[in-house]
Amino acid sequence: MMGLEINEAKTKYMTWTEEEFCQGRYLKIKTDDGKQYNFEEVDRFKYLGTIFKRQPGVSEEINSRITAGNICIGALNAVLKNKGISRKLKIRIYKTVIRPVVIFGSEVWTLRKEEAQRIEIWERNLRKYLEENKGGSM
Repeated sequence: MMGLEINEAKTKYMTWTEEEFCQGRYLKIKTDDGKQYNFEEVDRFKYLGTIFKRQPGVSEEINSRITAGNICIGALNAVLKNKGISRKLKIRIYKTVIRPVVIFGSEVWTLRKEEAQRIEIWERNLRKYLEENKGGSM
């Protein structure tokens, strides 16, 4: 048999509605050949690195992005603390590797003041970290 195969365990669905989310709800779909699928309803899911949820807002997405940025910094810690690498190169690494991880998808975010401040604080702390671990001359 050729065609589309659906992994029932990995396939979930979500609806945007005012109705209260109820854990354990399933959508039942029966195909023309008689096979039945049960898809679990979820209140949030991650797709291509972006969090989608039933309620509007980007707070959770920002937290997730900042966490991913911190993981990226941790992975590059040896490079960022290396005194033999110039500050200019470290800033270039920040702009090309770390920052895109944090701001991916931000074009569509509607930020409240607190959320914008949270990103600014993270960026300020990272600049301080880079300044404390500056390397050779620019």
